[in-house]
Amino acid sequence: MSMRFTKRDMEMMEYLKDYEAVELSSMADYLEVSVKTLKNQLKRLSETMEKYGVTMQFLSGNRVMIEGREKFADIMSVSIPRFEMEFEKRFLLLLVLHNDFLIIQDIADELLVSKSYAEKQMASIFKKYPEEILSQRHYGIRYAGTQDQRREMFVSILFPYIFGEDYTQALRQFHQLHFPIFDYFTEEQVKRAEEGLTKLRTMEWFRFTDESLQQLFLYLWPAMGMEKVKKSRRMSRKRKSRILPVYMSGCASCVINCSCRNQKKKYNICTCCYYLFASRRWPIRNRLLKK
Repeated sequence: MSMRFTKRDMEMMEYLKDYEAVELSSMADYLEVSVKTLKNQLKRLSETMEKYGVTMQFLSGNRVMIEGREKFADIMSVSIPRFEMEFEKRFLLLLVLHNDFLIIQDIADELLVSKSYAEKQMASIFKKYPEEILSQRHYGIRYAGTQDQRREMFVSILFPYIFGEDYTQALRQFHQLHFPIFDYFTEEQVKRAEEGLTKLRTMEWFRFTDESLQQLFLYLWPAMGMEKVKKSRRMSRKRKSRILPVYMSGCASCVINCSCRNQKKKYNICTCCYYLFASRRWPIRNRLLKK
């Protein structure tokens, strides 16, 4: 069953899963909407929930009875990769995937929105990330955060959408529903990253949780090299926008071998290695960090 939920749907399910009966006035205050608006949203959600075996009965006095609320947790866990991705996250992902300035029209075209809508949404995003986003007249907009911030932003945005053991399938779904990620990377790179994880899991030195594997995959995957490059309209033919620059190239061998030759500073380990060291079963002598 393929359903796509909005952020509001997920917020309502999060609230409803804890109650057999709900006072709409209390729920409306919690979600900061009017009772009338909430009632309309719940009626729409109830039609979808019936397909999952959850029944909502609307009673007099603005109350709702819920049968099958125990199923909400399972519905939410499989629906997170499908719920609507906010413009803010898609915009930030687009910026971190480019190293050069992008003009607003290119951004709007890439995210399939109007230029006026993009401009309206960006105003609040600029206030939220004043240090990370740079906007210059006649040039455009670019991500100006540090490489650590760029890397963390990339991982934090994609992490909720990477699920299960088949990361290729998860990313295909992400590409279809939310953002054209395979315009920037190839499935071959995904497979190479999965092979790297498989090799690491066979090593007796480490103990991984599902979440740590997902995070490590997202740090390792772009390290497999990039084969597709996007160009903005303002870029010259000779200058191409490098995607996820600097910290990614050449990191794959660094992760697999737990060596840090890709770093300029002698004692500065890369993030991938940090996750490996954090997952180790036994202490590692300091001399390994000095190689």
